[in-house]
Amino acid sequence: MSQVFVSYAEEDGHLVGELAGGLETHGYGTWYYQRDCRVPGQRWWRRVLQAIEESEVVLLLISRASLQSAQVDREVDWAIAAGKPLIPVLHNITRPEVMSGSPGREWLAAIGTAVDISTSEGIESVRQKLAAGLAANDIKPAGAPGAAPRPVEAAAAPVEAPPEIHTGLALPSGCSWYEEPAEGCPVDDPLAYAQWVSKRGPVSIINEQSGIELAWVPGGTFMMGSVRGRDDERPVRRVTIEGFWIGRLPVTVRQYQLVMGSVPPRFNDQGPQHPVAAVTWDEAKEFCKRTHLALPPEQYWEYAGRGREGHVYPWGNAWDAGLCQCKENLHGQERTLPCGTLPRNASWCGALDMAGNVWEWCQDAYQADSSAPPPAAAARRSLRGGGWGSGDFECRCSCRLAAAPANRSPMIGFRVARPRTRKEV
Repeated sequence: MSQVFVSYAEEDGHLVGELAGGLETHGYGTWYYQRDCRVPGQRWWRRVLQAIEESEVVLLLISRASLQSAQVDREVDWAIAAGKPLIPVLHNITRPEVMSGSPGREWLAAIGTAVDISTSEGIESVRQKLAAGLAANDIKPAGAPGAAPRPVEAAAAPVEAPPEIHTGLALPSGCSWYEEPAEGCPVDDPLAYAQWVSKRGPVSIINEQSGIELAWVPGGTFMMGSVRGRDDERPVRRVTIEGFWIGRLPVTVRQYQLVMGSVPPRFNDQGPQHPVAAVTWDEAKEFCKRTHLALPPEQYWEYAGRGREGHVYPWGNAWDAGLCQCKENLHGQERTLPCGTLPRNASWCGALDMAGNVWEWCQDAYQADSSAPPPAAAARRSLRGGGWGSGDFECRCSCRLAAAPANRSPMIGFRVARPRTRKEV
């Protein structure tokens, strides 16, 4: 087991080897990406998550570069949610400088009252203080009494066991197959299914009453929220989701008119394939009632957008205004973009347009403390995804918005969901 996971920005890689070497001379095992991530292809992030899970403590090297690193930010999210103690080391930056930047301020709040260790004291002093900090956290050196031996890892060992193959998805009533699960499709393994979707597309069904396509989302566990976001995105926490179906696209003008007979008179004049807009929460709920569908709870929406690997945006971790309808790029449209125009913005489960275009109503009553159970009734309801007037911050999968249920905005629409129907054996 790796006892110490080192989180750092690539620009500080030259220093990490020295810190890790010093810890290892004191008998502590270490893991850091530059040396130890020997997993090929796209599995590298899974190996990073595995290393954090296997660690007893996370050493966070805080510098100007790491404060701007989305990768370090995700590692901190995962470590905090996994309950791992964090030991900060400041490198060429002071605590006031860290406090002046939003990400750093949230990191220090999460770290608590830990004593700062600065590389300005000299590497040897840092090594000694790190060893003392580990001892204070009751982390024993490898080989010390009571410590488990560190296993030897093969150079290209698989991250996880081969997925068990399932095709036991039942067709929900009132639906037909759009893309039936093929033999061998791992519909109950989220990581393997994500790879399947990237190559062959999602397993999906059609709601016959509305013509809405719903994509399958395998159940799994993910870290919900973000330390880099607003207060209502915290605390970051581990959430387990059951498998479900989610609308592959927001509900369109044509689909809404087919079910409801008409659309709100304003802001729905751009075409039948555009997302229906200016729909109140109550109207969205009525649409779901008529089609035997539902609005997705926030946890389910966020999981469908970012997946087990916790992507910042549906397509990954790097912002790209060209992949969504947002204030930086309206793709020549006045307001919304026809649904599904940008297939490269698909999330891991094949859902499209989960960033930009329209904010999407969720089932939940909004609660500022995102970890608290939603109240039975509230003055506001939750929205996700960002709209055509949003920027990169609001288009993050963890970003939350609240609005009164009667709100009619040209930037608000919705998508639908449905729970899994179990196949009888």
